[in-house]
Amino acid sequence: MLAVWALTRAIGTALFLWLSTIQGQSYWNPAHPGYFDLINIWDVEWYHRIYDYGFGDTPGYSTVLPTNPDGTVQQNAWAFMPLFPLVVRLVNLLTGLDFKFAAPLVSTLASFGLALVLYKVFRLKFSASVSLWAIFWFGVSVASTVLQTGYAESLGLLFQALALYWLMRR
Repeated sequence: MLAVWALTRAIGTALFLWLSTIQGQSYWNPAHPGYFDLINIWDVEWYHRIYDYGFGDTPGYSTVLPTNPDGTVQQNAWAFMPLFPLVVRLVNLLTGLDFKFAAPLVSTLASFGLALVLYKVFRLKFSASVSLWAIFWFGVSVASTVLQTGYAESLGLLFQALALYWLMRR
């Protein structure tokens, strides 16, 4: 089962590597960024801010929502789950890996946990072969590439899958 999931992550990696060959210059990177530069853009920036500043500082989680002069709320980190950057910080403290490498590592490892739990969920109702195919198709779906970037989705989905498994097992 883990080999099937590893294959899906290899396919995701190949897609990101291909994408980097056609990626133009962006707000985050010059044209044709490397793999880790490419997978740490978009909203990963917010997780990185939380990782860097934690709680209570303006760039991380501020104690008060930042507002514009007209009273509307500015973009801020409050929309982003705190557990993921805290786990990344723990990995950093244990390994010395920078956020750029630790965040995708945490996400990818959590995706392997997710795949294991989903397989167990499927096995409650289906055969081993059907369950493996389900894991494969889930792993190659368009949205699955996010499961190896510096996003919290892998960790969040892992917890949801665990809750589903425990609920199904009663």
